[in-house]
Amino acid sequence: MRSGADIDKALAAIAALLIAAAALMTFLGAGRTLAMADDFKKKRSQRLELLALQARLARGQSALAAFNTLADAAPADPARLATEALDGATPRQREMGFTSLADGWTARRIELEWAEVPLDKAWTFLVRAESNRPPWRLAEYRFTAEPGRPGSGRLAVVLEALEKAR
Repeated sequence: MRSGADIDKALAAIAALLIAAAALMTFLGAGRTLAMADDFKKKRSQRLELLALQARLARGQSALAAFNTLADAAPADPARLATEALDGATPRQREMGFTSLADGWTARRIELEWAEVPLDKAWTFLVRAESNRPPWRLAEYRFTAEPGRPGSGRLAVVLEALEKAR
């Protein structure tokens, strides 16, 4: 028959084995928990990106709907606007390209350049160009002052507009 000391030793061994198994399971569980936490962080980040894309898409669709309601699907002739605003000063015009967009719309980019223009009237032209629908948007400008001619100089502007393909 076994003595009480042997039973105590066996129970202690079983308890130690159970403690070791519990420690091993805790260690393995902690690793899985950290991996799951990383997965949740990635999914949260991806969800935030998707929400931002969804908001951007909604803004784009709203803008497209607004442009589709315009009575005229082509921007005003920028050379005509310039000639009117700048007392007949006709710019050199260069097409810089078209980019196809959604629903038959294209983005048009042009450069207008004047050898000499009064600066105050140049801004009048830009305001007129922007106030049309669809508007011309000023993308770039370069103004070089003329020595001895305050308020005037060489001007080059790059304008962008959307227009509907006909």
